[in-house]
Amino acid sequence: MKGHTDPVTALALDGNFLFSGSDSGTVRLWDLHSRAPLSAFTLAAHAGPVCGLLLVPESGWLVSCGGTDHSIHVWDYGTGRKLHSWTHAETFRCLAYLRTTRTLVAGTDEHNLVSLRIRDVADAVRRSQEEAEEAVREAERAARKAAAVAATAADAEVGKGAGARAVAEAMA
Repeated sequence: MKGHTDPVTALALDGNFLFSGSDSGTVRLWDLHSRAPLSAFTLAAHAGPVCGLLLVPESGWLVSCGGTDHSIHVWDYGTGRKLHSWTHAETFRCLAYLRTTRTLVAGTDEHNLVSLRIRDVADAVRRSQEEAEEAVREAERAARKAAAVAATAADAEVGKGAGARAVAEAMA
């Protein structure tokens, strides 16, 4: 399967889909049935090589680890949207997911393990969705209010015209 222009450095599976990361910092998605890259899906994930990829089973999020850019990103790969990022002073080298505590563990070049709570991302995404839904509700309320004000103004204009006609008729 051809698609990357630089060495492939990380892989993750999700059913019939394969994610691949490369030295260029990109992540691609492949359909394993057709053995072809999904051309609409290429993430410019990191400024340097992608060192690790994994999928969070509960959410289906893709997590990518960049070594030299000192970052880990969480993606909604259905939309290609970056949900969260962590940076660290040390250079990340690899990733693992501890399902029981919903925690990411990253290994570093400096011989350390760094623990990152994925459940914090879930909470932030939920709050963001709730805020977006509230903004939509507020916009709908404002639109209804504006429509009511416009209808009242239109009724007033119609009333003025009717009153002026009645006065004119009475004077005639």
